[in-house]
Amino acid sequence: MERWISLHEKLKEHWVFNDHNALRIWLLLLWDANYKNIKVRIDGQLMEVKTGQYVTSIRQLAMRYGFSRYIISKVLDDLEKDGMILREPIGRTWTLLTIVYYAKYQGKQAKNEKCSASDS
Repeated sequence: MERWISLHEKLKEHWVFNDHNALRIWLLLLWDANYKNIKVRIDGQLMEVKTGQYVTSIRQLAMRYGFSRYIISKVLDDLEKDGMILREPIGRTWTLLTIVYYAKYQGKQAKNEKCSASDS
């Protein structure tokens, strides 16, 4: 199955664009976020993970994306401070990452909408 993501040209003016690690991690998060609601079992509990969300851990992201845990943590902190993601701990190990405007900019209506890079 092929998947693609939408990017607005204003991304070139956003701080993420000028930070190689942040840009790569941001793009990978966009690709890995769920494009539809799904149910997953986390630590024995069934939970719904919605469009634009992703259940993961710092360790898992570091292994998957090829960065140190420190870099992953730093970039996620910056993305969260900028309002681009939300993080919610699930148990002791897992984190529910939410891409804040995912549905707006990655949904079917994204082709016809203008968006601000600071809102992505």
